[in-house]
Amino acid sequence: MKIFYSIISALLMSFISVAQCDTVEINPANYSVLSISSENGNNKGNLLFDGDNNTRWRTKGANNHEIVVDLGKTETVTGMSYRTRWTGSGKIASYEIYGATIQGQWGLGEKYGDGDYSQSNNSDTVYFGAVNARYIKLKCTSSLNDLQLSELRFFKDTCSASGKKNQTISFPSIEKQETNASPIQLAATTNGPGVINYTVESGPATVSGSTITLTKQAGTVVVKASISSSTTHYASSRIISFPVIDLATYNPIVTTRLTEDFPIELADTTQFYMIYVTADIPEKKFLSISEVNVDIEGETIKAQQINNEGFFIAWNPHEFRTYKIDITATGSNGKTTTITKNIEVKQGSSTQTVTSMKDAVIWYGRENSRDYYGTYSLPQFTGVYNKIVAKLEVECPDNNCDDWDRWAHFDIKTPDGDWMQIIRYMTPYNVGCTHEIDLTEYASVLQGELDFHVFIDTWGTGGWQLTLDFEYTAGTPKYPYSTVTEIWDGRYDFGNMANLQPVPDKSVYLPKGTEEAEIIFSTSGHGWGQDNTGNAAEFYHAKHDIMVDDTKEFTQDLWNEC
Repeated sequence: MKIFYSIISALLMSFISVAQCDTVEINPANYSVLSISSENGNNKGNLLFDGDNNTRWRTKGANNHEIVVDLGKTETVTGMSYRTRWTGSGKIASYEIYGATIQGQWGLGEKYGDGDYSQSNNSDTVYFGAVNARYIKLKCTSSLNDLQLSELRFFKDTCSASGKKNQTISFPSIEKQETNASPIQLAATTNGPGVINYTVESGPATVSGSTITLTKQAGTVVVKASISSSTTHYASSRIISFPVIDLATYNPIVTTRLTEDFPIELADTTQFYMIYVTADIPEKKFLSISEVNVDIEGETIKAQQINNEGFFIAWNPHEFRTYKIDITATGSNGKTTTITKNIEVKQGSSTQTVTSMKDAVIWYGRENSRDYYGTYSLPQFTGVYNKIVAKLEVECPDNNCDDWDRWAHFDIKTPDGDWMQIIRYMTPYNVGCTHEIDLTEYASVLQGELDFHVFIDTWGTGGWQLTLDFEYTAGTPKYPYSTVTEIWDGRYDFGNMANLQPVPDKSVYLPKGTEEAEIIFSTSGHGWGQDNTGNAAEFYHAKHDIMVDDTKEFTQDLWNEC
């Protein structure tokens, strides 16, 4: 019996040692780049093999990207691993892998797929049936714009290749579906002779032939397209997934600029007040807002639509008292959301100063690195204030201001959902200071609950601490109703003497009934680079002309000997 066991053991061990094949990395020291679609600066293709995830191959442009690698000798190639530390743009979106023993004779391809990065946030490995190849061509697209890859490796089998060919599968993705969607025709293709079969690996769906049918439940559907092996070709498979959502589970999201923090102040009961509402709903590919209604103590007013998310009503309160106001948004799925405000309406006003942001800090590398966002409430009124002055206090947080002058701007979100610049600013050098700016023309938007944004183009060496007050001066304005429209907001070429009118033309349409129109513009100057004619930056005495029908109507001269 002892002899019998020993023979069986020896046979078993011998069988295992012959049958087992390992997958191992092909030494990257032998790789070399034969051709490449593009390179960006010093981000060369050979940096893919240097073992440093902080270096990269970076391409130019958003077209297809391609690199051909010589492995040094013919290997039994069975896989590829790619890596990037860039989490947004620059990742592989899709790829095609080709192998050849003779350069340029690529055949039909070894593997097609989509970038997955499933093993970690920044790497992925793909395998295919082992083929003899010395030259590898990687064709890929990027998730956005240029491609940025840190490392690239290839793998081989320790066994010999079988001589079979790979059958690549191209399986188009399926977009998000809703539970009641119609059956979907699957459309995978292959470059090989095999027949594609489909299976639902998981999720609320069934498949018959190439038709997938949803079971009217929410979830994620995982579908596999596969081809069996043959005497000439390896087996192949490709998996895609898509979400299925139940539209009945989504409710509208409603907000309003109307705030209970301040009363609505009117000159008399003949005046109107604009109530602005923002109504949105998730899954906008499938759903929309059908209507918004404002109910004021039993009287329902249908809101007019400004754009996709913005709505308003012009309300004329007939008495000075407190009103219960219900705002209801209805989605195209029949779901509704209601918010309620109890708003006091009073006659007249008194001069007041209101603080928005208080000691807000922007400090590069910290929580508010270059941007600050906040939501604040301001007075609500029609026809009772004749002046609004913003008072900006700039201080050094922890006695450490930024060393340099920085371009900055202060923005508010308008009723149509866009950001509008109200203050354009250059910070001083390493000191605090105070400023005042007349913003009376912005009266229509400096009301109610507002989202604020501040940007400072800082890059370190300290920070800025900001407090922004608004002084509302009681009085009768020239016009009780006004509106403001942003025409330009950008950075324009200045200092190029061959191009003295860089700001683009734009048509502006005035609302019906407009009695008077003004143009308000503010400029700041900083760093014009090669167009820095006459030191045309913040130290240049520049003038800006406003031309109407080719006639100069106004010259802006901001120079101040300070």
